[in-house]
Parts: sequence; structure tokens; C-alpha cells
Amino acid sequence: MSYCIKTIVEPSFDDAVLKITEHLKNEGFSVLTEINVQETLKRKIDISTINPKESMQASKNSELEIVAEDISSRLERVIKSL
Repeated sequence: MSYCIKTIVEPSFDDAVLKITEHLKNEGFSVLTEINVQETLKRKIDISTINPKESMQASKNSELEIVAEDISSRLERVIKSL
């Protein structure tokens, strides 16, 4: 079981941000804030995307599991499209 979804992208950082933001919008997500990655890395914080489906299974709530599966599949489509 994996609690995160990850991939490696080839474009420049700025191009990757634009592409990821566009693909997230296509899946119905929006970006509420941006993190300064250089500053964050200086503080040595490891940030990854949490897999909603896997994390919601711990709650044993079937209603949340349905929502988590939908969100997880949309995030996976975004990552595969990069």
C-alpha cells in the first residue's frame, strides 16, 4: 500500500508548474496557494502528495472512501498526463 502518488517530470520547474496547474484544473481541482520550493528545501521539509484513497481506508467510512477513490483517480490521471 502506498500513501503517495509521485512521478518525475522533465520540463523546467516553471513549465512544470504551468502544466500541472492546467491538468489539475482539467480534473476539477484548483491551486489555493503556492509553496516556495527553494525556501522549503532549505528548511529540509519533505513534501509529497497523499494518496486520498489509501489514507481514507484507515477511517473505515464508506462514504469517504467513494470520494477518496474519485479524487485519487483524478490525481492519477493528472500525473500520467505529465
